[in-house]
Amino acid sequence: MASSGNRTAPPTHAKIMFLAGLMSGVTTSVLLNPWDRALYLSFKEKRPFLRRENFHNPFCGVMGATVSKIVSQGMYFPLFDLFHGQYYTEDRPGLSKFLAGNSAGVINALLTSPISAIKYRMWGRSCQEGSAYLSTAQMMWHQGGIHPFLRGMYSTVVRDTVWGGTYAALLHLFQTDDAKFSLLRSFGTSTVAAMVATVVSAPFNYARNRCFSTPMETRSPSPLTSLQFFFMSVRESPQPYRFAQQQLGLGWGTLRVGVGMAISSELYSFYKKALDEK
Repeated sequence: MASSGNRTAPPTHAKIMFLAGLMSGVTTSVLLNPWDRALYLSFKEKRPFLRRENFHNPFCGVMGATVSKIVSQGMYFPLFDLFHGQYYTEDRPGLSKFLAGNSAGVINALLTSPISAIKYRMWGRSCQEGSAYLSTAQMMWHQGGIHPFLRGMYSTVVRDTVWGGTYAALLHLFQTDDAKFSLLRSFGTSTVAAMVATVVSAPFNYARNRCFSTPMETRSPSPLTSLQFFFMSVRESPQPYRFAQQQLGLGWGTLRVGVGMAISSELYSFYKKALDEK
């Protein structure tokens, strides 16, 4: 698996790790951009995920998505490896992985939140002429300076911290020393760990989505306000469990994160090994 934290393995140069992360992030984000865009439009327009409208112009915003996923998925693994090397103790290997996952999540959030703000702004537009990535960023700057780029920052930091630590801790629990640890099992455990971590951090992702889906001219709600609104809406809904599942995106969105992280993990391992052998 990508981030086993095995201290007996030969050390890999940091440049190789980050290059492998870069390559895995680019590959995964391009492949899954239609899925990401459809998820966002489904949430924003409050319509079923599989509606045809969600998949119109499936590669709209792919540049912003690629930059974002390079960090959020591709860079998680080299960051984890670097932090784990700092935190590792033989008596508490699980704790060191949990803390390394938290730290990688924080760095990811700080780097990707402004990028995501541009990406979601693009996804909310028609992708006609004038909606290119750089022109969208310029428009946001002219409309509000730095503030539009900081939308959802706090929610993103909390979400990614919770997610990163949970994911790393679960991978540690699933870890095995079996030399025959197959690709299928590795992919499956990474998918499950990422999906569980997504469920745990889902309320903060809901608050983040509300920030990004709020019109630019309107002040976005605080994370606490969003969470209060969510729980109040759940209590008032005639079908609270179904309503909560839909609002938190537990389903297609959860599966997307699981599959995306599993693909990134395996690609990271592959690219790192290939680069290390050169």
